[in-house]
Amino acid sequence: MKKLLENKEQFYGQLYALANLFLIFSVIMFCIYLVAPLFGGKPSVSALMHYTSWIILALGIRLVSQKGRKGLKIRAHEYSILCLATILNFIIWFRYPINIVLGMLSVVVTVISYRAQNRRMKKDL
Repeated sequence: MKKLLENKEQFYGQLYALANLFLIFSVIMFCIYLVAPLFGGKPSVSALMHYTSWIILALGIRLVSQKGRKGLKIRAHEYSILCLATILNFIIWFRYPINIVLGMLSVVVTVISYRAQNRRMKKDL
């Protein structure tokens, strides 16, 4: 794990490639469920919401991995957008008690990650 974190450009590059694959899969599945009613299939709003949430999550991962690969600082509003997207995904994916706990955990992880990034950026200067 330590070797993986030492070469951050390679790590973020692999994360970016994985996010691209996830995005392609999500868009294909979204289009299939969008077009299915034209061929006599049953329209599924919940499936469209799930795949839309996957698309948003993949775009957020791409944004973070792109900035990390270039060595740029991820801004607070970008962290908050990614955190909101994650919370919305938890609301869509899980039932009541679990989604609240995971949403709070997402906020805590976002704050810790942002602070760690600030410390790392100050240390690198």
